[in-house]
Amino acid sequence: GAAAEIAGLAAALEVLFESGCRDVGTYARIYRTIVSLEDAAAAPSFSEAPSEAPLLLLDTDSEGLLRSTIFHPAWPKALPAARCVWSVPLCSLLSRCSPLVALQDVYAGHGKLQLERYFLSRGVPRGTDSATAYLGMLSSLMAAAEDLGKKWRASPGDVASLSVQLNGSTFTSSPIKAEVRAVDFLVEVWPALLEVYRGMAQCSGQEREALRPFSVADALVVVPLRCPSGGPPEDNSMAVVARFHDGALFRRLAVGEAFWEVGPDLANSRAAEWALSGFFPAELRELFVGVLGVREAVDRAALREGL
Repeated sequence: GAAAEIAGLAAALEVLFESGCRDVGTYARIYRTIVSLEDAAAAPSFSEAPSEAPLLLLDTDSEGLLRSTIFHPAWPKALPAARCVWSVPLCSLLSRCSPLVALQDVYAGHGKLQLERYFLSRGVPRGTDSATAYLGMLSSLMAAAEDLGKKWRASPGDVASLSVQLNGSTFTSSPIKAEVRAVDFLVEVWPALLEVYRGMAQCSGQEREALRPFSVADALVVVPLRCPSGGPPEDNSMAVVARFHDGALFRRLAVGEAFWEVGPDLANSRAAEWALSGFFPAELRELFVGVLGVREAVDRAALREGL
């Protein structure tokens, strides 16, 4: 039956990896054949929508093998479904900071609809809408910003020749190195950070709960350094910030020391300059206050008490 044929194809995938096959088309043909076999065994009323990809009940070994033998040409070994995603954010910087390996660009030309259904049915998420993915992107952006700062201070005045290393798992342990020109990074990093927080704000259920910090000391809040001559939020480019702060771009805050806004008695104080409402749109208030747990407001008394 179909289950037995799929079990044979799962074994064939393992053999292909062991033999060193690096041809995307070969793997795509096997994946498509599995989808066709699943379709043939499914109810006639089955819809072609990717979200309804059928799962024929396979034995544990065969299903486990299919979920652990995903081919990507940038990786030397088979990838498990848990390390993959079908598509990554449209933001070019975030797409290279994703902690998951994107499959769409590799397989879209080999039967996009069928292959999307195949990978979704094996447990690959359609997008990076998970707490783990967004926290990974946040970490990658901050590591890249630190990389820029070190290179900037080592080569002052030579920003045009600098490149920034991106540490998304998409390219970790791969022969491909993800780099971006420093001048481009400075233009893209603030909008990318906003997209990360907007993505977090859209998380719900278990993913939303997974965003909650373990401790008030967790540094999940990132704000751009203030600069008298420009920079976020008025100007997306962080070039002036880098020049003013010798390559530094951001300030990382523990959730316990961050606050959304200040009381009237602090309206004209230095503390007001670091209120999150001065950097982020109102739509993100619930994320910072309700999910990450930063204080909604502080007054002078709270500052005297050390928040």
